Amino acid sequence: MAHMSDAPTIPVLPAGLPGEWVEGRDVFCPSCRYNLRGLHLPRCPECGLVFRWQALLRVICPRCGQRLFTNDGAECPACRLHLDWPALLDEAASPSRQLYEYTDQPSQRLVRTWVAVLNPWSFWGRFRLEMPPVVGRLLLLRRLAVCLAVLGVVLMMAMNDQASGVLFDGSVLAGAGMFLVPALTTIIALPAFTPTLSRFRVRQDQLLRCLAYASSGMAWIGVLLILGAFVGLAVNLLIPVPGVGPWGRRFWPRLWFAPDLLLGAALGGPRYFQWDMAAAWFNLVLGAGMLWFGFVWWWPFLYVALRRYLQLDRRNALALFVSTQLPAVIVVTILAASFSGVDEAIGLLLLRLEKLLCGAVS
Repeated sequence: MAHMSDAPTIPVLPAGLPGEWVEGRDVFCPSCRYNLRGLHLPRCPECGLVFRWQALLRVICPRCGQRLFTNDGAECPACRLHLDWPALLDEAASPSRQLYEYTDQPSQRLVRTWVAVLNPWSFWGRFRLEMPPVVGRLLLLRRLAVCLAVLGVVLMMAMNDQASGVLFDGSVLAGAGMFLVPALTTIIALPAFTPTLSRFRVRQDQLLRCLAYASSGMAWIGVLLILGAFVGLAVNLLIPVPGVGPWGRRFWPRLWFAPDLLLGAALGGPRYFQWDMAAAWFNLVLGAGMLWFGFVWWWPFLYVALRRYLQLDRRNALALFVSTQLPAVIVVTILAASFSGVDEAIGLLLLRLEKLLCGAVS
């Protein structure tokens, strides 16, 4: 504790520390082991040792990791982050046990965490840069989300193979991939933007925290796919179409709104209307849910993480967001154009109009 002996004879408090702040934990004097709980000024009342709270609690900059043992200013000397000294001192030894990373019951908090992420602004308000990430649990959280998404895709493909008789239908994989692309692209691309991240000296564990919780959207997409697969299985087994057997109708053709299917069902007459319309609307509902977690929820969640948690300024947060999401938009556009069924829907509509015109002429 050589830095303690170099402390000034007059107690020094960090800039901006409120006058009512006191240490509320059991912290012991490095010289005489006196309990400093409830003390405000950094001077031991037992032996008179003058110290710095930030040195005693070994406080570091929450963004770049710079040691702040001898710093009393309002900004980090390395990355210029504005320092919230009350939060830095309080969080130095007591992270919230209500969060998944720090709880003693992570399995119980896991589902609550996946529900809590649905409100990005409120969720990221629970975290501060001063709270050290628990890397092991964050890696586990991301792996579980990816496993759920993969399981959902596999079950959906198996369901589609049985229902349609097609051994491998690219529309299933493309449909799932279309909604998973933004998250997957960001996991790969965001760590690669080292100029912006190194400029603000963002640590890898803090970046992992953003990506791990953002991957919760993949978990929700996996849940929707699993639910859709079991609904399709139940419909085909329990309510078979008369005369064609339980797997004779392709109840589950796609993973998003298929305009050609819906239009074809509407133009096909009452014989096919009930089943095909049910399949089309079920796909529409499921696709809307996947659209929500793949884009509508995902993009604000990522941006809020960059702004509120990593505390990047608006310009750099927006630049980093656009740089990582632009490749995802390009890939999604290509997939949507290839498998949306818009061209088939236009063809069906033109064929219907041709029949009507031919009937009118005859």
